Amino acid sequence: RRHRERSRRHWNNTMEQDGDDDDLTTDEKDDAFDCFGSEDDEDDDDNNSSVVSSNQITATEHQPQQPQPKTNTSNLIQGRQLRDQHNQRTRVAHLSRHALPLTSPHYEVFDTTTTLGQGLRALSSFRAGDEILREAAVLRIPNQQAAASWEEAHALHGRAVRQAFDALSSPTQKAVLELSHNNNRRHDNNDDDDDDNDNDNNNDNMTPLKSPVRAYQVNSYRLDGTSTSSSLSNQYDHVHGGLFLTIARINHSCRPNVLHCWRPDLQQTVIHAIGNTTNYTNGKEGGQQEDGDGTSPSDTRRMIHPGDELLTCYGPVECRTTSERRAYLQEHLSFWCECAMCREGNDYGGDDRMREIGRLHEEIRDQLADLDIHHHHHSTATTTATTTTTLSDPTALARTVLESVETCRSLLRQQGLDTASGTIKSLLRYGYQAARNHLHDNDLALSYLVDLRRAVGIGEGKSSPNYLEIEGLIRDCASS
Repeated sequence: RRHRERSRRHWNNTMEQDGDDDDLTTDEKDDAFDCFGSEDDEDDDDNNSSVVSSNQITATEHQPQQPQPKTNTSNLIQGRQLRDQHNQRTRVAHLSRHALPLTSPHYEVFDTTTTLGQGLRALSSFRAGDEILREAAVLRIPNQQAAASWEEAHALHGRAVRQAFDALSSPTQKAVLELSHNNNRRHDNNDDDDDDNDNDNNNDNMTPLKSPVRAYQVNSYRLDGTSTSSSLSNQYDHVHGGLFLTIARINHSCRPNVLHCWRPDLQQTVIHAIGNTTNYTNGKEGGQQEDGDGTSPSDTRRMIHPGDELLTCYGPVECRTTSERRAYLQEHLSFWCECAMCREGNDYGGDDRMREIGRLHEEIRDQLADLDIHHHHHSTATTTATTTTTLSDPTALARTVLESVETCRSLLRQQGLDTASGTIKSLLRYGYQAARNHLHDNDLALSYLVDLRRAVGIGEGKSSPNYLEIEGLIRDCASS
């Protein structure tokens, strides 16, 4: 068939050179130049497993003078990124089979005086934004299982944990089983993990049974951290959970002094210092004022000192009162929180502040949605009466959004949660959107982006995908 097409093309070219093309029909003329298009359809079926599509190959081979479409270029780049990320996951998984708990002169595992068992404490001073450690997961298990019932999914999950555990080296298996199995710390509500490796002879209810499934249930993290990246790698990772031998020792606080963040580009969870939260009492900052440039309190007040326990936050507890936080942690992680913030309760107005932050946060989100709809409909030439949302004064509403954002930032600062929490980052994004899209104030929008970059740099690192993305937004905003 290809030989026939090439012959016909040669015949057409010969006729054109002789000046006899007037005898050809229009279809024959067009067909003479479209012969390779019919081959593309046939080749697609034979090469559908290729990374580069047959259409791209054809364009490269037969039409080199035509620039390749941007969509194809982006697909190639995306394909290479996915390949590199897959190779990185494979390398990390291989090394993790022989991993042991990390040791460092900057931190150590210690026995706490509470029912939480062991914890991790600092041996050096850390400023806000300092990276304390990074670690790969020794066990990585999908959070979802295809099953007809919850019981079947639970059994499949336990089987997946045991299979991954069996692939580990003996020293790594021992380290996994040495992690906390205590119900008072973190634990799945269902104790019937159907683990064949459980010690059936241990009938002491006060001594948790040692098993890889139980160790995973008590100590694992979702592989999404605080990252809000929408990259394909993060979409793949967030459906998994991971067990980290060293990070599992870090206990919980609703007002943490470190932040854990899953980095899909590294295939590791990174721990950054975000400050010593014990400075915040009585709903005040202890006379501490903002720095002259309007940023967060000084690094001296944000330092972690030698001997301080490292505390992270296990779940989404921001914008919740003490009773709501404790109920969430009890339901999902099976422990009653006794952190400093929960012990304070509403003695100094903490619950009132959190309740107001939650109310304003939801109100800001709704107001921005109304502004976006209004902007979209009024920027489109074809709008109908049924879809148009009319705001009497969108500029005034945008300024109201910014006032609420600043109120929330002040309340979070009083509560000691203003450094790099998920709420503060979402508020800074809201401020940027209101200033850039609805007030068209680039200088104000730029100031929110700079604050957001600082928060992301503290909690995720200055080489993280989110940080680099924000830097690109800052460059675009500054140049416009």
